[in-house]
Amino acid sequence: MSDEEDDEFVYPTSAAFVYPTPDSNPEQAPSAPPQQHPSPAQLESLYAAASSGDLPLLKRLFRNALDGGNVEPFSLSNDASGRTGFTALHAAASRGYLDIVVWLVQECGAMPDLEDKEGETALHKAALNGHLQIIKYLLPGKADVNARDADGWTALHNACSKGYLDIVRWLCESGGAADEFNGARGVDVRSKGGWTPLSELPELNIKRA
Repeated sequence: MSDEEDDEFVYPTSAAFVYPTPDSNPEQAPSAPPQQHPSPAQLESLYAAASSGDLPLLKRLFRNALDGGNVEPFSLSNDASGRTGFTALHAAASRGYLDIVVWLVQECGAMPDLEDKEGETALHKAALNGHLQIIKYLLPGKADVNARDADGWTALHNACSKGYLDIVRWLCESGGAADEFNGARGVDVRSKGGWTPLSELPELNIKRA
């Protein structure tokens, strides 16, 4: 690993830009260069690095994008790959890379409740793929446990559908998934197809068969 990869990446801010005051000379006041969204190639690279769990590479890609052009820092964290519809945070949450999830949220301003093209958030991805450590980081406080995807499924629906009983239990006991919201308990929330989370548990389906 090179020295560059070992360096701690410091996410840049806009502090270097000095806004003109009423007393300043407009001709001498610095102007902010127009910023743009990352290119499709840049977003695909960010997605690939996050998917593979390579945090040093992800930091280097962020640094290169910000040093090499007028790319919006916020867009690097929250724009999605055109091919997958995933942001870097979606990718990391899907694969269970907690260090990347923490870095993206805390250092880069990634939005946990941002939806992909199917309406799923990072919490949905973690619940669907069995990553309890990601869920414990996002809840409570960072993500909306009641967020629904395009089919009306919550993270609890996802965990139940895969039979992740440890995640189901934690979501209900510690994550707020069983609390009442909009007049209904989380375990009773119905998807667009009419299914409650518990009706998706394979154990219950076997017993009913």
